[in-house]
Amino acid sequence: MIIPLIIITIIFFNTSHQELKKWKVTYDKKSRFRIISGIIGLFSIYSLPIVMFILGDNQDVEQSLYTFGFLFLMISYYLYDKDLSSNGKILNLTPREKEIFTIVVENPDIKYVDLSEQLHISEKTFSAHMSNIYKKLNIRGKKELLKKFTTR
Repeated sequence: MIIPLIIITIIFFNTSHQELKKWKVTYDKKSRFRIISGIIGLFSIYSLPIVMFILGDNQDVEQSLYTFGFLFLMISYYLYDKDLSSNGKILNLTPREKEIFTIVVENPDIKYVDLSEQLHISEKTFSAHMSNIYKKLNIRGKKELLKKFTTR
């Protein structure tokens, strides 16, 4: 029982750490809530073996915890902007370009200078990524990008 608990703990903390990194560079309230609800949902489900280990076979607590976790994961799923994740047009972007694309679309009011600082890259590098994104998506600029890929 100890080895699965260790593995689950490592997975949970690794996933949470990655999501909290995204949360720090995201200023959209909907996206922030989605990230937090996903972490809460994962915590509820990941904590099931620990609760079972501590409380034994208490099905009322287990079912409540699982349902609570599932609820938050569903909230996170339905708040996720599916246009950004499944749009065929962005599939040809590199992973870094997808990351930058998502950050730009989720934070339309933030200037590129500020976004480049948050990503810890130079403005020139950020501009190069944006230029590649524009070319691959056949878009002329930020205005057109936001018009096509935001739901506002």
